Amino acid sequence: MQTDTDFSTDAELSSRIVTPGSAITSDPMYMRGHGTFTERDTIYSSVSGVVERINKLVSVRSLKQRYSGEVGDIVVGRITEVGSKRWRVDVNSRQDGVLMLSSINLPGGILRRKSESDELQMRTFFAEGDLVFAEVQLNTPAGLSLHTRSIQYGKLRNGQLITVFPQLVPRSRNHFHSLPCGVDVVIGVNGYIWVSKQVPASKVEENAELIYSDKNDPISDHEREAIARVANCISLLNRLYVKITDASIMYAYEESLQHLVKDLLTKRVAVDLAHSIAVSNMTLESKAMDLSSVELVEPEAEIIENASNIHNEDMNGARSRIYQLYLSHQKWLVGSVLLILALSVSLGLPVRPGESRLSRMQSLFGILVLTVILAATSRNRQKINWRTVISGYYMQFILGCIVMKTKWGSSLFTWLANTVSSFLSFSRFGTELLFGQGALQSGAIALTMFPVIIFFAAFVQVMYYLGAVQWVLRHLGWFFYKTLGTSNAESIVASASPFVGQSENTLLVMDYLEQMTNSELHACMTAGFATISGSVFQAYVVLGVDAKNLITACIMSIPCSLALSKIRYPESDQPARHSPTVKPKKREREVNILHALGNGAATGVHLSLLILATIIGMVSLIYAVNFGLTWLGQFIGISSLRLELILGYMLYPLTWLLGVPSKDVLQVSQLLGLKLVANEFVAYSQLTGVASGAAIQDTISPRALLIAQFALAGFANTGSVAQVIASIGSLAPSRKADVSRLAVSACLTGALATAMSAAIVSMIV
Repeated sequence: MQTDTDFSTDAELSSRIVTPGSAITSDPMYMRGHGTFTERDTIYSSVSGVVERINKLVSVRSLKQRYSGEVGDIVVGRITEVGSKRWRVDVNSRQDGVLMLSSINLPGGILRRKSESDELQMRTFFAEGDLVFAEVQLNTPAGLSLHTRSIQYGKLRNGQLITVFPQLVPRSRNHFHSLPCGVDVVIGVNGYIWVSKQVPASKVEENAELIYSDKNDPISDHEREAIARVANCISLLNRLYVKITDASIMYAYEESLQHLVKDLLTKRVAVDLAHSIAVSNMTLESKAMDLSSVELVEPEAEIIENASNIHNEDMNGARSRIYQLYLSHQKWLVGSVLLILALSVSLGLPVRPGESRLSRMQSLFGILVLTVILAATSRNRQKINWRTVISGYYMQFILGCIVMKTKWGSSLFTWLANTVSSFLSFSRFGTELLFGQGALQSGAIALTMFPVIIFFAAFVQVMYYLGAVQWVLRHLGWFFYKTLGTSNAESIVASASPFVGQSENTLLVMDYLEQMTNSELHACMTAGFATISGSVFQAYVVLGVDAKNLITACIMSIPCSLALSKIRYPESDQPARHSPTVKPKKREREVNILHALGNGAATGVHLSLLILATIIGMVSLIYAVNFGLTWLGQFIGISSLRLELILGYMLYPLTWLLGVPSKDVLQVSQLLGLKLVANEFVAYSQLTGVASGAAIQDTISPRALLIAQFALAGFANTGSVAQVIASIGSLAPSRKADVSRLAVSACLTGALATAMSAAIVSMIV
């Protein structure tokens, strides 16, 4: 006999929330455990709880079961007794936890041997009734042993306590969350949740004695309302048996904004909110929120029963096999519809003279192939968030259509490019003052490019000092956080990459690098590899690259780098900061504008010398290698054997997939190979003929030239890999091993992101 609630996979079997009488499975391979009973070869639940499976043994862990601690758990507790060198703490477990005097930091964050004086002052640290934020360090038969030896742990202030079922709180790397509504939430694994006023981390670091303060900070009416609203939302999620995370809390919070705080737990409003959560299928960490089967004590039971009725009526037989089939294939159906839409737009757009729509299909085929390759090599295909991927692709596609196919979009970006170029050209006055007008007329790259880099670096540093850069990046990061669903930390880094470069972008979130997941680190590095920075923008314009194409490529690469990174290395952990409250941090506190100007100019000089050394070293090495290859080629009958030729054949398939016409594929693929082994400056020099005197752009079609200009606009090369490892490793030493493991993958993903931008543009022109 098959039941409506049979599970198709072992994963579904071990994540279901059930109520008494719910059928779990009729598969004879499973044996029943505690919390279940058998009737007619079907295993049913005898309690409300979460289904658990150990090999073939199926059991149900009651939702009302008390917390069972594990080492490393983050818990919230209440001091119940002050004893000799220890505090007894209620942690919602069968036995109280114990916090030893030797396991805390003294006021000011001091770590030292505790004295008799400290023992006499124990109640000044924690007294009966105080709420504490701690970590489990030992789990013994006598109870849990806790510690607060971290600046983030200590006494909780400025808020209120909510109790939930411990089984609804999943274990994750981070249990402290700063929500965008101005509220801090500490989600204890033991089912105690603390909701409080948001206190900047810098304030706690500057005044470490706050961890033992008995006084609350002033709390405004607006902050009290936000705290109360979040607390009521958590209570409602607990009633609905929804896993409680920062994401589920924020979803419930946003849905509740249309109601008054005092009405959130009334029957009418609770029904509306429960219905919204149910219809949206907002289950987050848990598999399902089956409202029709939830049974709670009054008055909650009546609320959920009403919500269940509404849900069942609206969904019109949501349990039917047709509906379940739709849900299981929903992402593929949506993806197919969006693909057909993009294909229709691409085919409907007018084509340039001498070109055909078939070349656009070549680019579309390339995008699909590259996506499949990335998904096949993904670290965890099951965790890929296709919403992020599809949103990133469509954001690129829409931007490309605006720039390439609308007069106002083309005019806007042309104006933007001309404005940036005109602004950066002011560097010529400083150059003329130092070297004379003849230096500018000489056409030497060093005298036309390096002054621009120094000028722009100084300008950016001044804008940092004034706070303008932080404001722009904060809002850009918020935009991508909302549209792509990426964490705000990685969104800010991706947004900053076209402006400040791959070495400086991670400075904006340096406080969070230690807590970032590997997926976030991978996304941050990918964003740096996928774009070029504003400091070298004018250098490529001086070489003859179209300024409008450069700006468009950089902006398009922001969503694409995040999308491809989340395919290659999807998020499987809880992001360290998944809220729009992450703020960029200044690299140095300058005392005035002149100080900022000097620091920026020094950075520009360092960057200029680095580029100078790289160009001399790379170009000379390439010519030396080509000399050796040509000499070797004479022995095997290939007189034209060169490094560019070898790389060109290696990257030939990738270049064709971007939409390059067949007659130009080899030349463009040689440029892509040169960019990977040397850098984009050397490749652009070959494209425009500055380095060799023979301009490749004069021998290839306009379509191939456009694709090449987009595909080369990124920092993905071998030299940048070492640079990124060094820069991020110096900011977060404990993550240097992770950065080293991820760097090559991020570099290749960044190169593909830049190439993907070129393919999308090719699909439009």
